Amino acid sequence: MKLQLKKAAVNVTLYVFIQDSSSSTGGGLTGLTFESASLVASFVRPLAARAALSLITQTVTGAHADGGFVEVDSANMPGVYRLDLSDAVCATGVDTTIIMLKGATNMAPVLLEIQLTGFDLNTASVPQGADNNTILSSLTIADGSVKADLTHIHGNALSETTDGWLAAAFKKLFDVETPALVASTAMKGTDYAALASVLGSAVRADISADLAAVKAETALIVEDTGTTLPARFTGVEGATFATGTDSLEAIRNRGDAAWTTGAGGDATEAKQNTIIATLGTVPALDGAAQTVGAAIGKLADDNGGADYDAGTDSQEKIKNAVDAISITGGGTPQIK
Repeated sequence: MKLQLKKAAVNVTLYVFIQDSSSSTGGGLTGLTFESASLVASFVRPLAARAALSLITQTVTGAHADGGFVEVDSANMPGVYRLDLSDAVCATGVDTTIIMLKGATNMAPVLLEIQLTGFDLNTASVPQGADNNTILSSLTIADGSVKADLTHIHGNALSETTDGWLAAAFKKLFDVETPALVASTAMKGTDYAALASVLGSAVRADISADLAAVKAETALIVEDTGTTLPARFTGVEGATFATGTDSLEAIRNRGDAAWTTGAGGDATEAKQNTIIATLGTVPALDGAAQTVGAAIGKLADDNGGADYDAGTDSQEKIKNAVDAISITGGGTPQIK
């Protein structure tokens, strides 16, 4: 048999069934007393030696007495006996205790295992406190769910500046629904005070220093973008800058026009035609205007003659003929 009792329970009384080992029907053994021959009661706790539970006389309705042992009713409850435990059996320090009764004639051994808990099962269903009645009275069980109107958490009374905020917060927390939560600026002061109390002065000082450094760097950035950079831009533009004529777009547009028209003159194709025409007409060697090709032909005619023949009249042929001339007798040239 297994029982559950609170640790350090005192004046504990149990009832046990002692079976008659000679009975073919499993009936109870009757007639035992605390003085029955060879009847022994013992208990043991984890990692401890066996200890005797000395049996003494007891009555069915008598006050608790450590080791008290008595038969309850041999006629109507054969085999049922009352047993009073000593306080040492349920003392703190362990989680279980084993009790055994044995030894009497025709007695089947009785083994009891007691689980020792940190709470009393008879009173542990609801923690005792001043607010219990209020909490229990607000519970409603419907559709298989427990519904409650919370008034306290850990003994602290719940309050809200706007009705519905706590309900919305709990719904959001447990994902029952998705209500529209309205932020309140009134919570900032309380939140900051709570945060400050948790962080401590040293951490708050570090955070304040970091924020001050960020603020200082931000001020430098604002100052630079507000004064230094505009001054640089003004220097690049010049004192007489005009967007319509001096912007990059305006300069590019003028460049495009220059490439197309040749510095604002004739179009590129027209300009090329003018140059070609100019090169094509040059003064002739005899004073008349003519083309370049005609002038070159005239030059050849004037130097070579109308009957010029490259085979006999070229500079190389003339040189060869001169080389063949020898000066002989009286200085008169002769052709060999």
